[in-house]
Amino acid sequence: MQTTFFHRIYSRAWKKKQLQKYSDLLPELKALVSGKTVLDYGLGKAWLWSFLEKKKIKAKEVHGIDLNEEAVKPRKKGIRYYFSLRDFREKNNDKKVDLLVLFDVMHLMKEKELNELKKVVKKKCFILVSLPESKKGLLHNLKLGKVFWEGKIGKEEVDFACLLKPS
Repeated sequence: MQTTFFHRIYSRAWKKKQLQKYSDLLPELKALVSGKTVLDYGLGKAWLWSFLEKKKIKAKEVHGIDLNEEAVKPRKKGIRYYFSLRDFREKNNDKKVDLLVLFDVMHLMKEKELNELKKVVKKKCFILVSLPESKKGLLHNLKLGKVFWEGKIGKEEVDFACLLKPS
């Protein structure tokens, strides 16, 4: 059986690396997520939400978008799933969110998609971004917002993370 990209990225080894990154962001995540409406774009297996649940950190609502239906199996209870931004917007009457999570996905997106995502965030929201260190230049090119906080996260695989205030 041929190993697909999907199966490679959702391996136990990858999960361990992601959990290390979430641990590094725990204080920020607690403040950002607690009681908020969140959209996680590219949520995959929802490891972030399982991690936060174990830490007793609960959002008001979690909406997740993943373009790959296989990536979200099995689905996690308490998350509303969508397979496109259009689907999310139509089913939620253009609802706006308090926090947009782009964890290890922004560098795979087109500028048009990112601009569309800006339409679903409240004026006083944050955008949490994690991406490979080599791709951090994308943040300045795409002008998603003003950098509020930035740093490196992870041990086995170090990523650049930042918190943006939409502009």
